Amino acid sequence: MEINRINLKKILPYINDDFILLVPNQRIKDAIISQYLESLPNKACSTPAIFPIDIFVKKQWELNARKLIQPYCNFQLISTREELLIWNEIIETSLQSIPLLNTEETANSASHSYRLAKQWITNEILDKELSINSPIKDTAVFSGWAKDYQNYCQKHQLIGLVDAMLTLTEEGKKNGLAKYLKKFVLVNFFNPPPLYKLFFKALPNFVEVFTNSDGSYALNLKKTKLEFQSQNSEIRNCAIWAKSILKEYPNAHIGIITTEKSVRPKVELALKNTLAPEQLFTNPANYAPANMASNDKTLFEHALIYDAFLILKLSEDQYYTDDIIRLLQSPYLDICQRAQEDQENGISTSLSNKLRQQANPTIKGREFFNFIKNPDSPFYSKALSSQLVGLRSKIRRIKNLGTPLEWSLLFEDILSEFGWPGKIIDNGEKYLVREWQELLKKFSALPSMSPRFSCNIALIKLQLLAKKTLQQNYYNTSLPVSFFSISEAIGLEFDYVWLLGMDDHRWPEPINPSPFLPYSLQNEFNIPNSNSETQLNTALLQFQQLLISTRIAINASYHKNDGNQEFRPSNFLKDFNPEEASKESDKLMS
Repeated sequence: MEINRINLKKILPYINDDFILLVPNQRIKDAIISQYLESLPNKACSTPAIFPIDIFVKKQWELNARKLIQPYCNFQLISTREELLIWNEIIETSLQSIPLLNTEETANSASHSYRLAKQWITNEILDKELSINSPIKDTAVFSGWAKDYQNYCQKHQLIGLVDAMLTLTEEGKKNGLAKYLKKFVLVNFFNPPPLYKLFFKALPNFVEVFTNSDGSYALNLKKTKLEFQSQNSEIRNCAIWAKSILKEYPNAHIGIITTEKSVRPKVELALKNTLAPEQLFTNPANYAPANMASNDKTLFEHALIYDAFLILKLSEDQYYTDDIIRLLQSPYLDICQRAQEDQENGISTSLSNKLRQQANPTIKGREFFNFIKNPDSPFYSKALSSQLVGLRSKIRRIKNLGTPLEWSLLFEDILSEFGWPGKIIDNGEKYLVREWQELLKKFSALPSMSPRFSCNIALIKLQLLAKKTLQQNYYNTSLPVSFFSISEAIGLEFDYVWLLGMDDHRWPEPINPSPFLPYSLQNEFNIPNSNSETQLNTALLQFQQLLISTRIAINASYHKNDGNQEFRPSNFLKDFNPEEASKESDKLMS
């Protein structure tokens, strides 16, 4: 018996009639595909044409570009990570006139604000309201950056996803989309932004379908409110509850839904400890206890990739001693293994001990080099010293000014000389190496405002890309547990749901308006997170969708305090049964 994650009956006729299905995200596509394949008596079949909306736009753009159709062939579509690099570079060039504490965070906020504005506000109004002469200082500054971003993209023939969707929409209205694109079904687009609605109108013969139930589940849905003293207790009880459900109903689809995605590591660890504790010893890195929308861990945070950056930063004039100690003991560098073989007493260990005794947390590059290059030194390492000389020589060879392609090739060469990534046998690490290679490929192809720049600037740009590259989570059809935020869960169906963190501080979510767009404009167009009324309406819609998408029972819990402040249950839980809370808590804890 398969795990039911979506109501296939409502969309099966369209699949059988060869419609193109557009869905909001990859999660819904995965659920439809897996359930469709499970429903077939013969598993061998052609894959239905199902696309997340952003992937569909990308494919259409690239297909038209290959056919040399204008304007598609004149612009290269870039990812949000590549957009961020452009914004970061634009903001850094403005630092002399606009002092900022954190350019990286500012670039992230500005890039997000630009996409929000394009999705929710028409170009005519944006052109009128966003001006460098705006009396609102932040808006005036952002207007200048946005104009620089557009000029940069125009000059280098680049285009971001929101601008590509707008162009595709306008071209579709004038000339129509490709002739073979005749029948569309829009699946589970509950509250799309205006840009999406305009794009949908450019599609020929589209039909909207919502797969959730008609509300009959909600009539008999068991709703329980649970209170806990601490967040750890709340999460631990949730994991125990999931185990008890699966013991009786192994094919139930269990949704652990949170108002706060930052609890993900705690939830993941609790599920691992409870559902499969043996995996913590045999396969801790690769075992996933639940399907998740995204991994909060970036490429940069993985030890294998972090060590790669530490090697490349050996080109700098000063190092952190902790970083050098880490490199000397890294399992990902063959050069450090060879350094240990230079002398019988173990160079890496003795040098690490020497560095730990340093009072200063940093060490100059020349001082470290003197440690390892002198044959009379107890820390002499012929292998490591020759590699450091080679690294600096290669950088000097291009006069410390290279193009993105030159730096990419040089970084690859340096890492190879140091023996990175070593002898890896783990599939997860092999995946990270492929991600690193893809990162270098994207970096090498990205134009820059300056055609040539220093090694330090190159590393800053590459590191920013790595920090914005989230590790991909692969969908596992055999996992009965899903962990999502409330917005991520919309469009799927569950047998049992546990809502974590349902207190009056977290739901409805607090407002978080864009600092760069006029507040009056955000309020007028109901941009998400902009005001209390919009947040309340969004919360009501999402909460209702979640209730009618749950078949059997839903628990909603909160913890009373976090050590700093007291919490009360969200007003959304007023018709949840509080009388069973203490009984259920005692039962789970026992």
